[in-house]
Amino acid sequence: MDALESESRLARREEFAALLARVDRALFAFVFAMAPDRNDAEELLQETRVVLWEKFDDFAPGTNFLAWAYSVARLEVLKYRERRARHRRLFSNAAIEAISGEIRTAGDSGERRHAALQHCLGKLNARHGQLVRDRYLSGMTVEQLAVRIGRSCDAVYQSLSRIRRELFKCIERTLAAGGRG
Repeated sequence: MDALESESRLARREEFAALLARVDRALFAFVFAMAPDRNDAEELLQETRVVLWEKFDDFAPGTNFLAWAYSVARLEVLKYRERRARHRRLFSNAAIEAISGEIRTAGDSGERRHAALQHCLGKLNARHGQLVRDRYLSGMTVEQLAVRIGRSCDAVYQSLSRIRRELFKCIERTLAAGGRG
C-alpha cells in the first residue's frame, strides 16, 4: 500500500468516525425503539456500527448519512428478529416498518431543526452569541455568568430567556421558509 492510498484510507476512517459520532445517539434511539430491551438494543447498535463500517464505501458522500444508517439498522433489527424467532415477538414486521418510518421522519425533522438552529445562532449579535456559548457550550452557571458580565442572576436569566424565545421564533420562521429564514 502506497502513502497516498494510506492517507486516503485514513481520511475515509476519519470521515466515517465523524459521521457516526454525529448520529450515534439518534441511531441508538432508533434501534432501541424496535428492540425488546436495552441490552439487545446495545448489541444491535454494535452490529449496525460494524455493518456501517463494512459498507461505508457504498455510502454516497453528500447524501443523508443518518437516513442511510437507519436503513442499515432496520435491516439489522429484522435479521435479529429472524435469529430470535423462537422467542415471542413483541412487534410484527409491519409494526417494525411503521415504527422505523416514523423515527426516520422524526430524525429528518430533527436534522432540519438543528440546521435552522445553527443558522439562527449565527444571526445573534456578538454579546448574545457569547452569552449562549458560555452558558450552553462552556457549561458556565448563571451565577458564573452574572459575575463575569457584572449583572444580577435575574438579569442573566431574563436575557437567556429572551434569547431562547428569539431563537425559537427564528427557527420556526426558518423552517417555514424552507430553511432560508
